Amino acid sequence: MHFFFDPGITESSTQIQKDELTHFRSLRINPGEQIGISSGKGFGFLATVTDPQSGQISVGERLTESTVSQIHLVQAIAKGGRDELALQACTELGIASATAFQAERSVSRWDSKVEKNLERWEQIAISAIKQSQQLRLPAVSYAPGVSDLRPEGIGLVLDPRATRQLGEVEVGSTYTVVVGPEGGLNESEVAKLVSNGFQTVKLGDSVLRTSTAGAAAIACLKLMSGEFGKRLD
Repeated sequence: MHFFFDPGITESSTQIQKDELTHFRSLRINPGEQIGISSGKGFGFLATVTDPQSGQISVGERLTESTVSQIHLVQAIAKGGRDELALQACTELGIASATAFQAERSVSRWDSKVEKNLERWEQIAISAIKQSQQLRLPAVSYAPGVSDLRPEGIGLVLDPRATRQLGEVEVGSTYTVVVGPEGGLNESEVAKLVSNGFQTVKLGDSVLRTSTAGAAAIACLKLMSGEFGKRLD
């Protein structure tokens, strides 16, 4: 089933939103075909296509998210689009928000292009929720450095130097996961995050790329919370 995004979708909507029409028409959807539409606000609808060319639809069943845990990603800006790959994968897994931050070892810098890059992050997130059929669009934001970061719920910093494994973390309903850049966070950054209320954890003995570490951690947390099946106690 094809999935689309419309932040203004309601029970009485009769049309695919304008921004989605080009994509909608390119899929050659047939009359009577069922599609999904996400509001990005935690709900959406199933709809039946009545006129593929004009994008007319008939809205049907309401969809609501069944998320058990709320996870906030804090991702260091990284070169080669690795931060964008991280955002895409983590959004597909289902996150509440994504914050880009400038780490001391970040090779790439946003500087005067923060607004432009946040717009790009939002578009990446929109594509990711459509692909993964998520009903919530993560809010995106920017932090100049670790001093500006505070955890919502249980704050976790992924650090291969940590002595505690991720699986040893207490099960909660809200987490904030911090992922460093290519060269990792330096000791002063980790110390600052700990003083701000975070705790350090590691993902086994592996040192993952900045593009994959967040997704691996989020998948583990969702399994631990019971969202991916039986809760691990």
